[in-house]
Amino acid sequence: LDSGQLLWTAPTTPAATKGQPLIGDGVVFAGSPVAAYDLATGAPRWTSAVENPSGGMARSSDGRMLFAATLPPNAADGQLIAVNVADGALAWSATTTGQGLLPLSRLIDLGQTIVLSSFNGSAHGYDGGNGTELWHKEFPSSVLGGPAAIGERAWFALQSGQVAVLDATGTVTASFQGFGTSINAISVAQHPAEVGGVVVIPGGSTIFGVKEAS
Repeated sequence: LDSGQLLWTAPTTPAATKGQPLIGDGVVFAGSPVAAYDLATGAPRWTSAVENPSGGMARSSDGRMLFAATLPPNAADGQLIAVNVADGALAWSATTTGQGLLPLSRLIDLGQTIVLSSFNGSAHGYDGGNGTELWHKEFPSSVLGGPAAIGERAWFALQSGQVAVLDATGTVTASFQGFGTSINAISVAQHPAEVGGVVVIPGGSTIFGVKEAS
């Protein structure tokens, strides 16, 4: 960062443009098919069979599994896939019928539950061990920004200006109404963030700070 000097490059395919890289423990997970690269040198460690990743990936709380959502072009259904971080081997895959993760959204891990915020305005919780769908939640409006994992809960900013907070079981533990603004279209990439017990929520042209749910 001091000099801006290019350290390395790695080839990938146009399908990789819908996925977001994930960095952890000196490794970059990115590309299509999803591959692992050494952060310092760019040397490839492994290449998985996961193609057409969409949105942000997630790692399990123990760091052993990598979760990715895929959404092939013009497909009505997506897939949720888990691979081993050590070697990229497939652990399991599950079809997410009628669901798909948009490129600007992300998966989040809440312990053993992987939360997928779908393009159809719903959220779904999947068992991180085997891909079984555990619950789903319909929101009153679309989730245009990606959710955030804060305090072992999933925070969702909604198109209507509302905020919903879900725990790992899909139960709404807190919600905020009446921000008086819509974040439709102008806020597709925004998502909540937390620092020092305050959750900052970009809502279009306004930023809100709220106390983290206890």
